[in-house]
Amino acid sequence: MAVLTGVLQIGQQSIFSELNNFNVYNVFKSNGSEYFGFTKAEVKEMLEEYNLSDKYEEVEKWYDGYNIGNVEIFNPWSILQYLDNQGQVGIYWVNTGNTNLLQYATKGITGQTAEAISKLLKDETIEIEKEDKTVYEQLQSNYTAFMNTLIFSGYLTVENVELRGLKNIATLRVPNNEIKIVLGKMQENWLGNDYQYDIINDICSGIINQNDKLLNDTMNRLMLEDVSYFSSA
Repeated sequence: MAVLTGVLQIGQQSIFSELNNFNVYNVFKSNGSEYFGFTKAEVKEMLEEYNLSDKYEEVEKWYDGYNIGNVEIFNPWSILQYLDNQGQVGIYWVNTGNTNLLQYATKGITGQTAEAISKLLKDETIEIEKEDKTVYEQLQSNYTAFMNTLIFSGYLTVENVELRGLKNIATLRVPNNEIKIVLGKMQENWLGNDYQYDIINDICSGIINQNDKLLNDTMNRLMLEDVSYFSSA
């Protein structure tokens, strides 16, 4: 018997004798969900211990918002760092590791992904098919695999899961301010510095929603603002 801990469950791709027959307890499961982080009661108790009870609403906006199974959870590392820094708000959790996996995945980012991230940063929700396993090679090309990776790595949280036909559809949102800032910076890196964000966003929206007028108006803006009349055809 063994216990393995980590973040991302990689899909098994073999029918032969390898690691098999194990139970997975992830963010969709209720078993042990209260141990993924701090509960509201625990955070209130800690804030009181540090004479920061009046900061609860601030802490809630910055570090709460994760739904693990049926329990609402605060980011444990961020809470500990917040207390250690005497109630100073900051981006703590993302600095504990690197984002190599996400950087690899976003090399093949699509218009659909860019549109989804844009909606999430506006405090809207998106829907995807829930997947418990991820095939590593699909991260660059599969929208659903990429969004599920964001769930398991802590960048998104699940609002609810609904069975529709034969598919489990998960409604996703950004959990808190800390993650919103991090995702916003990641989005800036994806888009680069050559184009204005709103133009890229409108182009993606026009294509995905088949909005000819929006696409035409945006392309006209792009030509007028970013293309020199010295450029040859």
